Amino acid sequence: RSKVEADLTVTFTNGTRQTFQLRASITQPFIELDEASSTAYDFGKVHQAQGEHAREIGLTNPSNAAARWSIKHQPVKLTAQEIARRRAQMLAGKAAEEPEDDAAAFEFASMTGTLPPMHGEIPARVPLSVRFTPPKPGKFRATYLFRVAKGFPAKVTLSGEATLLEENMDVWALNQFFLHPALSARFYNLEMRSLGDA
Repeated sequence: RSKVEADLTVTFTNGTRQTFQLRASITQPFIELDEASSTAYDFGKVHQAQGEHAREIGLTNPSNAAARWSIKHQPVKLTAQEIARRRAQMLAGKAAEEPEDDAAAFEFASMTGTLPPMHGEIPARVPLSVRFTPPKPGKFRATYLFRVAKGFPAKVTLSGEATLLEENMDVWALNQFFLHPALSARFYNLEMRSLGDA
């Protein structure tokens, strides 16, 4: 919330003038993400054959104005120092596996929305589902900006790793292979593709 002050001078028909001081408070909407950190939104290691993996992000609007938001992927911009560091590691044969910045690896249930203004002392929490949909095995990380119309933005970073290792499958997923032949076939095709690329 910001305040604006200005003077208004009124000239009357008798030639006299009077100055009035005007004050106004401007409320700009913004949203907050609960537990918004890369740790909170790390999907961890998952098996690609298990399909999509969902998490929930809570959105709140603590302002007294409606917040119209939209999500936009923010590509990573490497500094000259970071590019030089990675090049030196590559030449030395010590290059670390950096997560791939791929917006397609994560999918939000909605890319736009409106949060009502806060009524009372506690703002309402609106859940937003996001899924980890890796197109291939590997590490992924992407940052998204929640842009608020005529307000202040919020940012969240999502990360996760997709593997083909059986140790990253849970018991529920293993049982599905006996119940759903299509899922079992998908797992077989992923394994064969991985072996063919080796």
